[in-house]
Amino acid sequence: MGYKLSIVIPHYNKIELLKTLLSSIPDNDKIQVIVVDDYSPVDVKVQYYQLKNEYDQNKYLFLENQSGIHNAGAARNIGLKHVEGDWLLFADADDYFVKGFYEAVSEYFDKEYDLVYFKSTSIYLDTGEPSIRHLSYNNRVDSYLEKSNRKYEIQLRANWDVPFAKLIRTKIVKENNIQFDEVTIANDKFFSTKIGFYAKKIDACDKIIYCITRNRGSLTTKFDLKSFEIRANEEIKLNNFWRENLSRQDFNYIGRFTAYVDMYLIIKRKYGIKIFLKYLKVFAQNKMFHFSLKGIRADMFSAFNRTMREENKIKRKYAESYDKK
Repeated sequence: MGYKLSIVIPHYNKIELLKTLLSSIPDNDKIQVIVVDDYSPVDVKVQYYQLKNEYDQNKYLFLENQSGIHNAGAARNIGLKHVEGDWLLFADADDYFVKGFYEAVSEYFDKEYDLVYFKSTSIYLDTGEPSIRHLSYNNRVDSYLEKSNRKYEIQLRANWDVPFAKLIRTKIVKENNIQFDEVTIANDKFFSTKIGFYAKKIDACDKIIYCITRNRGSLTTKFDLKSFEIRANEEIKLNNFWRENLSRQDFNYIGRFTAYVDMYLIIKRKYGIKIFLKYLKVFAQNKMFHFSLKGIRADMFSAFNRTMREENKIKRKYAESYDKK
């Protein structure tokens, strides 16, 4: 009997957090765990191989990224070459799975779905304070489960642009040769887009399986121009892919407004008039200012209200627990 599930984990310089993640995965003969170190410093690499010796080498692969390209996308692609499970999950080395996650995902192992979206939660590592990083994804799950029509299916497939908290049938990845972009920022966006497109049958589940941890200086909060430009270029690829592969109606369901947001960020972060004019032209050439607002305004307003309510609930809960200390 082979593996039912493979879990791919890129790692860089986070040994203690990696230990936490690995301890959240049950020791199960049906689970294959693949960790790929992405050019950690020498002292961390020593600890990495010490950790390797603590695990069963038959079920846990501890690999190194020796491709010459230093980023999580390259590390994940190396991990993908070694996947043997029927199903696939991704995790970042500073995150972890919640108790009972395997029971939740294993319910789908013998079902006909190709892709299943789950809920997650999130915290700030430095304070332990609950974060709101997970809310937009959970809201997409809720919308799909509540209304379950074509529009919300398209939004789920197209707007879940991260690899976590979704169970992927490995066959979809291998048959379509889907890989991560090997760039320093947003390397998971196009991979997630293709998974959402090629999956024939999808589902969503309201069970929480994953905890996202966040530092205020993490990649998701970097504001430098280089990071901005890489992200913008990835968004252009996503836009063009969906425009070419969806009907006009389905494309309008997606409702991505990243071009407007990016133009605002150029002003806010003071990147300068040359950058502003450059992306004004690039976004216009790629028809990213012409999304239809019809039929999604109410959805956006509803999602915004739901996010604000949940964010306030999280803040109140954290404040109450802090007062009790």
